[in-house]
Amino acid sequence: MARIRRIDLGWATCYTNSPNGDGQFNPMQVYIRAPGIGKIRMGWEAHGESVANMISRPGFQVADVENNIVSTNTLGADTQTSNGVKFPSAMTDISTTTQARQLFRGGIWVKNPAGNSNLNTVRVHLWIEYEEC
Repeated sequence: MARIRRIDLGWATCYTNSPNGDGQFNPMQVYIRAPGIGKIRMGWEAHGESVANMISRPGFQVADVENNIVSTNTLGADTQTSNGVKFPSAMTDISTTTQARQLFRGGIWVKNPAGNSNLNTVRVHLWIEYEEC
């Protein structure tokens, strides 16, 4: 039977000053071993956005060494932060991404709904649930 682990990350101020549609990835944890992660889901709570209708989305990065990120990925759909708690949906299999790399870290993408280059922020608390493989 697969074992589910949970990582609770504290509150952090996430930001973006990117006017494009991609937004800014904000890492919220130190790297952990990637090969043991098979399936994953993330939930988060967001409050106190500096501009109305900021958009947030969970994501993760994988790397072989800390200073060389191989890829940054998103999970789920964009949601407006004013909705508060975002509960995770079903587990997503990311083993093809994690098995090929050494390191993993979770975080939040933040997008600016105003489309300008102003610095916009939001307070976020993230939790990660993953199934070991």
